[in-house]
Amino acid sequence: MKIVLGGIYLFILLFSISNSQLTGDNICTKEVDKTIYVTKKVNQIVQLVTTQACPDFTRGFRCPVKKTGTKVTYKTVPEIKRVIETICCEGYSEVDGQCKQCEYGKWGPNCKKTCDCNGNSCDPVSGLCLYCPAGFTGEKCSETCPEGKYGENCLLTCLCENGGKCDAVTGEFVASINGSNVRF
Repeated sequence: MKIVLGGIYLFILLFSISNSQLTGDNICTKEVDKTIYVTKKVNQIVQLVTTQACPDFTRGFRCPVKKTGTKVTYKTVPEIKRVIETICCEGYSEVDGQCKQCEYGKWGPNCKKTCDCNGNSCDPVSGLCLYCPAGFTGEKCSETCPEGKYGENCLLTCLCENGGKCDAVTGEFVASINGSNVRF
């Protein structure tokens, strides 16, 4: 009975391990320290008290004798083992046993980090902003366009003449008339 149960347990263990493996692309490996439990043989010294024939009639001709022996026991102990694990590469997270690219606005290992790009997406591995919304530039898309530039990442040049200013988002000419901004 014990052999059958042990065999079933081993089958379930191996089956569950094989089902937890990732499949597809963007799978990386990393070494990790894992605690596993192993059964070790332990020799334990024990004192035995037996009797042997002796001439002492007050003890019924049986005298106690102390002997030292070894008793074998088994003990489950934790051991640290370095193992290689399969994981999704940075910029990907596990979805139904496959590694899928981070969704919009997320990045890093298991896509746990949030992009800091003024509402836009970032590189799923490095977290660097891919592009900035119109009117913004900089590492985190938090700086407004410098004068004379507009659009996404501030890549477009304003066409305003005579030192006129343009809207950093649309590129429209902005004039200040009586303290109010007017767009043309």
